[in-house]
Amino acid sequence: MNPDVNELLEDDVSEAYEHLAFSNKSKPRLKNGLNLKDLMTQKSVTFEVEDMVTDLKLDDDDDDEIQGLDVESYTASYYSQKVKEGISRNPATIEELTRASADFLTGTFSDLVESMTSIHEKDLVMKQVVKPGTGRKIPENSKIFVHYVAICEGADEPFDSTVLRKAPAVIDLRKADILPGLYLAIRSMELHEVSKFIMKPSLCYGEVGCPPRVPPSSDILYIVEVLQIIDEQMLKSPLFMTAEERAALPFKQILEVADQLRTDGNGHYTDCNYLFAVKKYRKAVSVLEDYHVVSEEDEDKRSDLLHTIYANLAQCFLQLERPAQACTACKLGLKSAKGKHAVKLLYRFARAKVMLNDAEAALKHCSDGLKLDPRNSELLNLQSEATLKLNRQIVSNKKMYQNMFQK
Repeated sequence: MNPDVNELLEDDVSEAYEHLAFSNKSKPRLKNGLNLKDLMTQKSVTFEVEDMVTDLKLDDDDDDEIQGLDVESYTASYYSQKVKEGISRNPATIEELTRASADFLTGTFSDLVESMTSIHEKDLVMKQVVKPGTGRKIPENSKIFVHYVAICEGADEPFDSTVLRKAPAVIDLRKADILPGLYLAIRSMELHEVSKFIMKPSLCYGEVGCPPRVPPSSDILYIVEVLQIIDEQMLKSPLFMTAEERAALPFKQILEVADQLRTDGNGHYTDCNYLFAVKKYRKAVSVLEDYHVVSEEDEDKRSDLLHTIYANLAQCFLQLERPAQACTACKLGLKSAKGKHAVKLLYRFARAKVMLNDAEAALKHCSDGLKLDPRNSELLNLQSEATLKLNRQIVSNKKMYQNMFQK
């Protein structure tokens, strides 16, 4: 693993924004790419969306409502507090973004322009700093995380807002899919800076616009906050590559990255920071599952590590008292696990079912595990516990039905 990643301390994107650093296959993808120049100059552009491919998700199983991990429930944990701070380092700034956007709805930008300075030789992009940054500039070939609000002049609502979506946007400055005006704006900023920009149509959506949200020949107001920077050197690490970029790497390197993530997760687990352990294990799963192996030997190595990680995930979910998600992790691992891996997964599957008051299913998983390891003390003890629980449930149900018929 690239040692530079471990040197991130104050601004560790791998913790606060790691869920955004990976490509998400569940997002719509175009069958053919769009040329930004064509979009700005032609009257119309036709595009087709590929069929959706669902990402591996460790959601709750059965018919339970899917619920994500609730960071608010673990505010006593130092690391959970760090996650909350990372999502919005300065809540007042987010409020400022929202208030500032409301100030200009249905109005004109003429008064604001007078208080701005130009960052374009023809005054096509104007800027006003709301909150100065740290002094750290935005590198040319970097990936950044930003919050922004985008408003057309005279509109009654923003046409785009990461604040309303409650999730930062990831912008890769190495790619040509960013509006020229927004590129200039971001390159003029510093880390944690908040600024307002007014951009002319020629550097945004052109004369055509993007109806109905962006009318033709619209001036655009962007209010932008820079949350985090991943510089060019860090982007060379597999940890911050997209799945497509990692596909070009040798499998040995992928395995090393995933195993390091497993080790990091184990460290968080040892420190009782189960939320961070889950994040590391999930990222390791993503790294391994996204990579196409070409040999049976590599597939065996990948499967062996995946089974270990799924078992670790299940244990984390048990500690977090999320048995339904523990069941899902076990299901995924048991699709191909054998031997000791299968025994461990079956034990944790049974433990999760006991927590869900499904003693009958727990006994089945205990039985399957004992077929593989008849003397496993953990499974034998859990089998006794589940049997006792099932008998109590039978007695309780019998009494309940008797009381029903006696009334």
